[in-house]
Amino acid sequence: MADQNVKFYNLLHDGEPLKLRLHDNTGDDSQSPTVYAYIHQRPKFSFEAILNDVDIAVHAAPVTLISVSASNKNTALRFLQLFNKVAAPVLGDVPDITLSLPGGTPANPAIIKLGTEFWGEDGIPFSVGLSVGISTTAATFTPATVTDHIVGGIYLTE
Repeated sequence: MADQNVKFYNLLHDGEPLKLRLHDNTGDDSQSPTVYAYIHQRPKFSFEAILNDVDIAVHAAPVTLISVSASNKNTALRFLQLFNKVAAPVLGDVPDITLSLPGGTPANPAIIKLGTEFWGEDGIPFSVGLSVGISTTAATFTPATVTDHIVGGIYLTE
């Protein structure tokens, strides 16, 4: 199979990046080529912290965040923070993205869900890694009460 006859096409299927490889094995434009095709899809992973965790090291390599959700059953405003780092956030870390998480109650927790309608079809890349925190302050990470929150999301590996 001659490499000069190989063509690559980048496609999307259901919002997912796909790679289609077509190969003309004849090497002769006068004949109909036989086409071989395969689809390569980036692996998709999810994460979830069920209670007792407000500082989460999600993935220690580059990823693209597709969606994230968080709940708050504390009556006080909290902040969902996203960090471009491999380790879990620690007190004083400065987030790359901060999102307000309204107050709620145990019977009626506040919930935010952000997917491709928020981030766009391509998601949002994190070049180093992805860590997530729930904080009592917006500007820096100050751990919130661990039993008041659930965090989850979906990301693609690079």
